[in-house]
Amino acid sequence: MILKWMFILVFLSCFKGTLSTSSKNSSNTSSIILQTNFFPNRVREYYWCSNPNTPDDNLNENPKVLIGMFESGIVFKSDDGGQNFTELGINSSVSTIHQHPSFPNLLYFFSFSRTLIYLSDDCGYTVISVKDLQFPLETMIFNYEDPLFLLVKCLETGYFFSEDSGQRWYSIEKVNSSSIKNIQWAYNQKNLLKTAKAQRIVAQINDDVLYTDDFFFTTHSIKRNVTNFTLQSNFLLMNLNDDNGMKIYLTDILNFNDPITSVHRAHIPKFVDNLKYFSSLELDGIFYLLVGSKETNLTLLTAPLQSDYKFIIASKNILSPKQCYIVKTLTGIIIVNQMMDPLIITTIISFNKGTTWKNLKLNNSTESLNLDLQTIYSSHSTIGLLLSNGNIGDRLNPSDSNTYLSRNGGYSWYEIKKGKHIFAVSDVGSLLVLISEDLPTNKFFYSWNQGSSFEIYTFSKNLVKTLNISMEPNVFSQKLIIFAQDVNTMQGVVFSVKFFQGICQGIWDPNSAESDYETWLPESEFSSCLLGKKMSIVRRKRKATCFNPELDRPIIDSYCECDENDYQCDFGFVFNVSKNTCDKERIPEDFNTECMNGYITILTGYRKIPGDDCNGGIEKGYYQIKCQEKKENTNTPIKKSDWKDYLMKNYFIIMVCVMSVLLCCFHKVIEEYFSERLTSFKSLLDFKLTQKQEKKFLKRLREDKHTFERISEVNEDQETSSLIS
Repeated sequence: MILKWMFILVFLSCFKGTLSTSSKNSSNTSSIILQTNFFPNRVREYYWCSNPNTPDDNLNENPKVLIGMFESGIVFKSDDGGQNFTELGINSSVSTIHQHPSFPNLLYFFSFSRTLIYLSDDCGYTVISVKDLQFPLETMIFNYEDPLFLLVKCLETGYFFSEDSGQRWYSIEKVNSSSIKNIQWAYNQKNLLKTAKAQRIVAQINDDVLYTDDFFFTTHSIKRNVTNFTLQSNFLLMNLNDDNGMKIYLTDILNFNDPITSVHRAHIPKFVDNLKYFSSLELDGIFYLLVGSKETNLTLLTAPLQSDYKFIIASKNILSPKQCYIVKTLTGIIIVNQMMDPLIITTIISFNKGTTWKNLKLNNSTESLNLDLQTIYSSHSTIGLLLSNGNIGDRLNPSDSNTYLSRNGGYSWYEIKKGKHIFAVSDVGSLLVLISEDLPTNKFFYSWNQGSSFEIYTFSKNLVKTLNISMEPNVFSQKLIIFAQDVNTMQGVVFSVKFFQGICQGIWDPNSAESDYETWLPESEFSSCLLGKKMSIVRRKRKATCFNPELDRPIIDSYCECDENDYQCDFGFVFNVSKNTCDKERIPEDFNTECMNGYITILTGYRKIPGDDCNGGIEKGYYQIKCQEKKENTNTPIKKSDWKDYLMKNYFIIMVCVMSVLLCCFHKVIEEYFSERLTSFKSLLDFKLTQKQEKKFLKRLREDKHTFERISEVNEDQETSSLIS
C-alpha cells in the first residue's frame, strides 16, 4: 500500500513538472505557444467532450475537455487544451473507457477486473461508482436516444439491462442469454429525441430475429432462419445463407407491423455465387452494401431507400471494407481501391454515387494517383478538402508514399509533402499540421495556405515516436495535441501547441482583390450540374494565410433539368459501353412484378440517381401502371409499349380519324374525282343495262319464234286433218 501511494505521488509530481516554451516563426502575424508534459508511460486512449462549466467563447463553440488514460490505468483530464493535467478520482486502475456515441459527456470507466464500473456524466468533473455486477463485463451497448438505458454482457452469466445508467441491474431471464447471437438498440439516426420506441431492442436468438419493447417480457418475431443481422439507424438488414447463396432482407424496424407486409427482400444482381459476407452504410438517402465471400473481392452495391430495395452494381473487385471510402465533404463522392489483378491495386473515384468512375489524376497531369484510403481525411466543415497518403504510378505502393491534397472533392490533387505523414486539420481547413510517420522526429510541418508552403517547427529537444496527433474538435480551434513517446527514456510525452494568426477579411465581398475569400462552383469541374443542382460555395482563398472564423457557406443557386447524366442503369440492366445504353440482363425469377399498392412497376432500363434533385427535362426512369392493365403471363416482365404496339391496338380508330381529316381538307378534289368516276360509272351502267335488255329481247324473240313455229306446225296439222276428213 505504501509503495502504491509513493507511485501516485511520483506520478502527480510528473504532472506538475512540465516544460513550457514559446516561439515565433518567421511570420510577424503568426506565433506558436508550446507546452510539454512528461509522464511515466504513454497515453493509450483519449476522448474529447465539452466543458459543462465554462461558457462559450467568442467563436460560439464550447471549449473541449481532453479525457485520457495511460497504459498504467491512470485516467487524466485536461480542460485547457493539454497544457495542464489532473487525475480523475478513481480508486482503481482502469482498463478501458467507453464514451456514449450520442451524449459525449457521458463516460464509463471499467476496472482491470472488469467488475467495477465508474460513471461520469459531466465530462470527468465528477465520478461516481456504478453498482458492482460481481461478474466480468465483456461488452457495453449504449442506447442512442436515451442515456439511461444500458445493456451489458457478462462473461459468465449473460445479459443485464439498466434503466438508470447502471445504478440498478436486471437479468434478462425470459430467454437463454447463451443463445443470443447478436443484440442491438434500434434508433432513428436523423431524430435522436426520446420516443416511445427508445427502448426497442433487436436480437437474434439462435436463428430467429425478434424485437422487444419491454426487455424480453414480450417478444415479436421478425424473420426466421437468419444467419446474421445489422442495424443502420432504423433500418434492419438480415442475411440468410443457403445452398443458393446469400439473401438479404430489410425492414424499417421502428415502423414494423408484421413479418409479411413489413419485411422486404433486397434484390441483388446475380453476379457471383456463394456470397457470405456483407456490410452496409446508409447515407444521403442511399444504401451502400459491400458483399463478397472468402474466395472473392468485395462488390459495392447501391439502392435508394425505397420499399423495393433494388440494388445495382457500383464497383467490383474492392480490396476490403477499409478501402471503400464515402467522402463527407460533398455528397455523392465515393473513392475505392480496386484490385485489377493480384499485383495491381488502383484508386478510382465517382462523383455521382457510383454511376460512373474515373482514375485519380494529379493537377494538370496525366499521371495516375493511388491513395491509401485508411489515411484519408474529409469533413463536413471543410467542403471540398481531402487529404491522404498515396503514390503516383500504375498501382498502389504504400512503401513509396507522399502526402496529397485536393481542394475540389477529389477531382484534382496536389502533392504537398514528400513522404508519409500523420496529419491534422483545423480552422475549417485553413491550418494543416503534418508529422512524419516513418521515423522518430522532433519537428512538425504546418501550413496556413493548404500546403502551398510549409513552416517547420521544432517541438522537442529529443527524438520522439509520434503516436497520434489531434486538433481540438472545435472547427475554429487552433490547438493541437501531440501524443508521443521518447525513444530514449520511453516516457510518455504530451505536447500542447497553440497557434495564433491574423483574422481573414472580406467574407461578404468574395473574389475581390482585397478579400481573403473566393466563390467556388463545384459543377464547373465535375459537370454542368452536380446531382441536379448548381451551387456556389464561399470559402477562404488558398493563399490567404489567415485565421478563418467562418464556415464554408454552400448556396444552391438553381436546380437543373434532367438529362442523361442524371440517370443510371436500373436493376436487371447493364451499361453497354459501345452503345452507351443500358441493356437488359437476366432478371432473377424471384423479382417481384406483382401488384403492390394498386400498381405494377414497369422497367425501362434506367432510374434516376438516388438523391439527384433535377426536375423536368427528359424522363427515362421506370414508371407504374394500374394492376388491371397487367398481362396474363405474370412470369415475364411487362414490356413497355412502343409506337408500333400503339398503332396495332388502335388501328381502326386511327384510320377513321385519318379519313375524316382527308374528307375535311380535300372534299373539293374528292368531289370532282368521284363526279367524273360516277359519270363514267353511269355510262357503263347504261351500256350494261342496254346490253342486258337486248339480250332479254333476243331471248324473247327466240322464244317467240319457237312458239310461232310450234303453232304453225299445229295449224298445218289441223289443216291437213281437215282436208283428209
